[in-house]
Amino acid sequence: LMSSKRVVRILLCGDRGTGKTTLIKALLHEKFVPEVDALADDVTISPEVNPERVTTHIVDSSLRVQEEAEIEEEVQKSNVVCIVYAVGDKASFDHVTTFWLPLLRRALQSRADQSPVPVVLVGNKNDARNMSGEPYSLEEEIMPIMKNFHEIEACIECSAREMKNIAEVFYFAQKAYLHPTAPLYDPRAQVLTLAATRALTRIFRLCDSDKDGLLSDKELNDFQKLCFGAPLSAAELQGVKEVVSENLEDGVRDDCLTCDGFLFLQKLFVERGRLETNWTVLRKFGYEDDVSLKADFLRPPLRVPKDASTELSSRAVAFLSRLFTTHNKSGNGVLSDEEQIDLWATTPGNPWSEEAFLSPDDASACPPVMTFERFLALWTLLAFEDYEKAMEYLAYLGYCVYDEGADADTVASAITVTRERRVERAAGSTSRSVFLCYVFGQRGSGKTTMLQQLAESGAVLYVPTTGERTAIGLVPSGGATTYLVMKEFAVQRADGVAVKSAQCADVCDVAVFAYDCSDPTSFSYAATLQNALVKAGPQSFFVGTQIDRQEVEQDYEVSPEEFCEQRRIPLHKVALAGAAAEVSTAAQGMFRAIVQSAKTRQAATTADSDDGFGSLQMLKIAAAAAVLGIVAHQVYKRLPESK
Repeated sequence: LMSSKRVVRILLCGDRGTGKTTLIKALLHEKFVPEVDALADDVTISPEVNPERVTTHIVDSSLRVQEEAEIEEEVQKSNVVCIVYAVGDKASFDHVTTFWLPLLRRALQSRADQSPVPVVLVGNKNDARNMSGEPYSLEEEIMPIMKNFHEIEACIECSAREMKNIAEVFYFAQKAYLHPTAPLYDPRAQVLTLAATRALTRIFRLCDSDKDGLLSDKELNDFQKLCFGAPLSAAELQGVKEVVSENLEDGVRDDCLTCDGFLFLQKLFVERGRLETNWTVLRKFGYEDDVSLKADFLRPPLRVPKDASTELSSRAVAFLSRLFTTHNKSGNGVLSDEEQIDLWATTPGNPWSEEAFLSPDDASACPPVMTFERFLALWTLLAFEDYEKAMEYLAYLGYCVYDEGADADTVASAITVTRERRVERAAGSTSRSVFLCYVFGQRGSGKTTMLQQLAESGAVLYVPTTGERTAIGLVPSGGATTYLVMKEFAVQRADGVAVKSAQCADVCDVAVFAYDCSDPTSFSYAATLQNALVKAGPQSFFVGTQIDRQEVEQDYEVSPEEFCEQRRIPLHKVALAGAAAEVSTAAQGMFRAIVQSAKTRQAATTADSDDGFGSLQMLKIAAAAAVLGIVAHQVYKRLPESK
């Protein structure tokens, strides 16, 4: 994967007489030009004539005709700076550290982004050294400077007179910008940086397809083909492992490459000046120049109309299925704690915090076992509620790198955007597989128990800061895979209900009003709320709970059956206590009815409202909740929450 950088601006600076302008002329004319002006015109080299395929601008500078401030401005506009000194001229060499590098640092401090600009030291006129015949070590001369000035990427000697290393000067300058060393390697400690180590370790884990902590020949070749487009031969693979085993004790194990061995190879590429290899790997896996994953790699742009919803695509479901199976080493269909830790090792961490699974009514409760059904349900909920976070985590897990047929540059194919709800309501049909309902009702009406029943095939998430619960479960519906998301709506809080309703109305499919058949005040509460919502977009659905108890007459002007019949609202009665199997069967029937209601509601449900819950309805809800708050408080005192 090539760098996204398509333009390189190279500035040459240095003392008078070091040959800056002569180097530029030698590159252009491919011969030594003895007489040159004090300052060369800017040069642009097209991408077709250089191996990096980038447009290159070369800018000259001269203190003879420019002020320091002008050169500082050029530094600020440049991507890389070549500081030229004359080999054998101690004054020009000393000026590199006493004048030119401080000037660069001073100029960059006032640059808007203050991003580092790499420096290449260029020792011109090395033909003079060659004629002297004195022994000399460039490394010994340059290393002390490089240790004190980390912006120096490389040093190269050349001769414009002898046309030696002229093209290489500008090639190294391009590489210093396109494939920088500093983010990957610490020359003082001679080790990979922490950021590079973390990134490359993540890449190793992603390439370890069988998760045994080793890269087999097949896995190495899959990595090679992914990054460089061609496999290694058997002899080349063996050569790689021999180099590693000769230099690192635990670099090869069972004829496979360990993570330490993989990191050693990457360090070796840096030390041998083959940084384009390292950066090809990193960029293929979504990293940018600071060795962090690119924002548009994690969260690519995706247009989602406010009235539409988001779901996992079939490709994403297949990827997650393979991911679960690969990490479930025991094959028992349940991820252990250790297996979950290993699964999330390439990500910032488990996206579902442990406290999200804890019940506020049972502080000793443990997070549920992570079956595949629950794993997929949680992912479905994440994609539905926060598709950007879902894309981010799928990218961390390697979806857009190793998913067969996926676009290597984007994880957006993991998300399906549905039609807008108003379009589906007008058509009277839907193709969606995830439906959302809010559950209203006074305390004790069985809202929480409904969510817990739904979570038998999914999970209940609890948000401690707000006290809200959300459940998701798989609901069979006409042979299709359908998920129902239920949110317990704390309508008693009159101060927040209007705001919350306005924010969430566009994504609600069904408003479920629960009441306790054994409590004479319960239906009145639910009916009053439903009346406030009568013109809203979501389909209404009433659930009478606790029919296993003594059903009593409700204190309301009409019976629940008459109320629902008059308004053509479905009514479902269910027992939420008793034998587990019977309760589960009854609850599943209720959930199927809710999903069917969401699927078949008619366009007439939105005839009186363009935008779901209107502002007038919000005022009605808030007012109704404020009045009923007194009733709710009284009921709370004498009736415990249904479990």
